[in-house]
Amino acid sequence: MILAFHVGDFAAVAIIVIIIGCSIGGMVKFFKAIKVLKKGPPEGDPKIAAEQEQEFQNHEQDD
Repeated sequence: MILAFHVGDFAAVAIIVIIIGCSIGGMVKFFKAIKVLKKGPPEGDPKIAAEQEQEFQNHEQDD
């Protein structure tokens, strides 16, 4: 009977540790995402952007 209490306590502690670990991991990912968003969009190649815009215009005309 006492062993059952120890196993139950272990399970409860393990679940709490997993929940806390996932919460901390989620916060770390969130702060990394905010850091990336604050930097703004990456610099693009104007030549590639012009090609993509031209393709978009061509597809718009086809429709």
